[in-house]
Amino acid sequence: MSRSRQFVRGAALSGASTMVSVAAALALAKLATNTLPQGDVASWLIVVLVADGLNLLFNFGLFASLPALIAAREQARQMPYIQGVLKGQARVSLGVLAAALATAVILPLSGQPATYGILCATAGALACAGIFRDTLLAVINGLQDYRLHAAGSIAFGVSQVVLGGAALWCGGGLMALLLALLISQAVCAVALAYIVLRGAPWHPEPAFAQAARFSIPLYANSLLNYGFQRADTFLVTALLGVNMAGVYEIAKRFPQLLSRGLNALLLPWLPSIAAMAAAGRKEDAGRTLTEVLVVITFLGHSMIVAAYPLREWLVLLLSSPEYIGAADAITPLMLGIHLAVQAGVFGQTLIALERPEWVTFGQASQAVLSLASAAVLMPLMGLRGAGLAWVIGAGASMTFQAIAVRRAGVHPRAGSRVPQFLFFIGSLSVARVTGIGILAPLLFCLTGVPLAFYLLRHRLPLRRSA
Repeated sequence: MSRSRQFVRGAALSGASTMVSVAAALALAKLATNTLPQGDVASWLIVVLVADGLNLLFNFGLFASLPALIAAREQARQMPYIQGVLKGQARVSLGVLAAALATAVILPLSGQPATYGILCATAGALACAGIFRDTLLAVINGLQDYRLHAAGSIAFGVSQVVLGGAALWCGGGLMALLLALLISQAVCAVALAYIVLRGAPWHPEPAFAQAARFSIPLYANSLLNYGFQRADTFLVTALLGVNMAGVYEIAKRFPQLLSRGLNALLLPWLPSIAAMAAAGRKEDAGRTLTEVLVVITFLGHSMIVAAYPLREWLVLLLSSPEYIGAADAITPLMLGIHLAVQAGVFGQTLIALERPEWVTFGQASQAVLSLASAAVLMPLMGLRGAGLAWVIGAGASMTFQAIAVRRAGVHPRAGSRVPQFLFFIGSLSVARVTGIGILAPLLFCLTGVPLAFYLLRHRLPLRRSA
């Protein structure tokens, strides 16, 4: 199979598995919100949030770097390297589990409710299994076995729904749901480890520390991205209460859909920009970057305005009437994640231009500004203020990284997106002022859609470079 066909096939399998995983997560959220009390749903989401944070903290960026590290090695040396990394990661995962269990014992002794200790232990166990599972998926990606990677992701998503749904249907409650998720993660990790390691002699290299050192820049970026997209839920918990944190997490499901959809579409584009930048073809890179941004801007705006009049219906479709307050935050959250995706496009270009420190600074400013803005706006505006904080943080990061790309010598045409943005804001503003939500997609279709096609067909030099 040619390299281009292999890339397209891998992108298609990755996109399909991502969509199945997202659908599974939404289905599980629907089951949980219609079965559990609102406080239990909030506890479930916070435990998963803590587990995700521990996963990022103790995976050390290997999920992002391992595919490149493995692919760069000779085939005969890949398995000892993989065994060494997995051996080190297994020790770290068990250390996380031991620390969580110790904390679970200490909390009741310090006067805290025993439930807190149980939830803490569960979060640690979920993180332990999740760290090892994600490392194995990165290994499989490095081995370029895209079918196994897709199958592993789909099996995990489906098993979560099946086991979690069975636990809820049997009336097990919060702890039964968390146990079902833990079993799903653990079984998936064990099965993937067996498939990857079977038949190979055990000769691990001392590779874990070297791989972790190589991953430091990506590790920092992953933590900063978590600070932007997930840590604000802890702020909502502190300022607005646990129940509102559950409502906010339901609202964030919609921008996650937008983010994953746009990032899946970016797979064929970003390697082209990276190759052009690495080869010194900065003019071609600027032209391609402009095309990418126009397409992403158009698709993102289209999804946001299409969802605007359907906000309450979407919340009811994917949860229960108790979470209708999530509708207030959906539009600003979707706009914020749309700006963050565009910032990511600039960030990938900066990495290709060997300017990763600028990406780190941009993401740091995004995390700090979004959290600081949320602390100010949430007491005044509730969940809508948390969504606007996303817009402020992501907008600042996108602006900084766009300026950095231009300073590095790649010049996308910024003016090609300004009219699109103005028509988009105008459509939402008219709908907001009149109270007629359906005006937003109607006005955008009459203005933004023709403008996007005009830009793509007549204003941009869409030529494929050799």
